[in-house]
Amino acid sequence: WANNLTDERLLLERYREITVLQPTWFMPYTVWWTVGGYVEAPPLSSSETVLDVIQHRAKIMSSRETAQSCLIHPRYDDLSSLRLAEDLRFFHAHLQSQGTLRLVRTKIPLVTYRHTGDQSSQSFRTNRKLLLQLRVLAMEQSVLRVDPLWQQHGRKFIIWGAGRDGKD
Repeated sequence: WANNLTDERLLLERYREITVLQPTWFMPYTVWWTVGGYVEAPPLSSSETVLDVIQHRAKIMSSRETAQSCLIHPRYDDLSSLRLAEDLRFFHAHLQSQGTLRLVRTKIPLVTYRHTGDQSSQSFRTNRKLLLQLRVLAMEQSVLRVDPLWQQHGRKFIIWGAGRDGKD
């Protein structure tokens, strides 16, 4: 479905799914540096906590011109889950740093994505609830906490028709 989206729809659909598959991303190094790259999770045997990772990342990013929050959920992430959904985390951090999306189509496919069902893949190990929580966090960080409309009078909203994931 994402291959048929216009550049405008790539942005509008960002809370539904990552609209540009990761193996096809091309960007200048300055974009990678501005966003802070992927979230680096400490070894599972480490005594560090998710809060330590958030604070360490904030310290690194504060020395840069555009400090951005990272997509680490303080409640739903743990040291194991920080290794998952790295493309989703980077994707939203890029958009929060005023990054843009543009799809350049080719006549022949450059990448063919196929789901193998291999239980060792990150896609298989990533809990759908974690993905939902990260998408909601991205929406909070880039819309609800920023847009003055949502700051007035403690406004609330409902995601209507969210299906199976919205009921959890």
